[in-house]
Amino acid sequence: MVFDLYLSDKLLGLTIVNYTDDWQILMDIDGLLDQIKTHVKDPNKLRPLLEGKIENTRTIEGIGTIKFDPYTFHVEVVPNVNLLTNELVNDGINLPDPKNDFAFQQSFNVAASGNFQGKQDATAFTHRSMASVGRWFANIEGTFINDDNDDKNYVEERNPYDQIDDVNNDRYIKDDKYDLSEAIMGLTLGNYQMGFGADETDGDIFVGSTDYLGFFIKTKEETFLDRDTLHGSRLTIFVPARSRVEFFQGSRLIATKILDFGVQDIDTSDFPHGSYDVEIVMHQDNGKVTRDRQFFTKSGHLTIRSHPILTLKGGVLRD
Repeated sequence: MVFDLYLSDKLLGLTIVNYTDDWQILMDIDGLLDQIKTHVKDPNKLRPLLEGKIENTRTIEGIGTIKFDPYTFHVEVVPNVNLLTNELVNDGINLPDPKNDFAFQQSFNVAASGNFQGKQDATAFTHRSMASVGRWFANIEGTFINDDNDDKNYVEERNPYDQIDDVNNDRYIKDDKYDLSEAIMGLTLGNYQMGFGADETDGDIFVGSTDYLGFFIKTKEETFLDRDTLHGSRLTIFVPARSRVEFFQGSRLIATKILDFGVQDIDTSDFPHGSYDVEIVMHQDNGKVTRDRQFFTKSGHLTIRSHPILTLKGGVLRD
């Protein structure tokens, strides 16, 4: 009999099974492994899980679990997370390098989160404008945040002056604001760039980013078309089943994605630059909600071989 083959909750194809209500035998293990090979590092490590007579369910520690449903003709293979390959979640393409005389780029990013009752919890609209004429350049980036959230977990983190209404014993927060991340103007001279404006320190794995108003001098390692969207530290998550995954920087929703089962390398090209904790909220189809937190850094710099990176920034702190 032909069964539907699933990798967790992801349909891969078909496989042949000899079965009764109490036991099952896979008749084409090589064909099954061929369908699953792009999702696991070494498919042959799954053979002990698949061989022989299986009594509806078999679990082998360190390898995974296989489950049969003889009534719906369904076989589900769930490899151990350590055997899964990392799958890149890529959201877009990069623009080509600009000409040397004039370059302009305008990008927009919208992230929203809601529920099946039609209520919208949060919306973040981010714009990024970059332009240059000759050696002069200017960058502006900001985010408008519309946040309607009745999650009590977030109430603790809000400013005490936020609007809070007690209606029908619900705690309701409405927070609309504009967050200016960057507004700078500068000049490129030789191997260096210098400029001034409202900026943000790069931060690193030990120290987070800080908003300031002042000047900067740094090594030039990017074209006039800002390549900041290409770089960021690795953000890898395990998705146990198809889920809607939300990514937050504090209370700011920066991305939302629908991800399938597996170990996923997240495309962070649309994440804001800086160093900060990213809260990951995962909504599975069965209603289960899980939360995780990972530190993320994005400086916009590519290291050049045998060439030092120098950065000097100074000014006063800004809100």
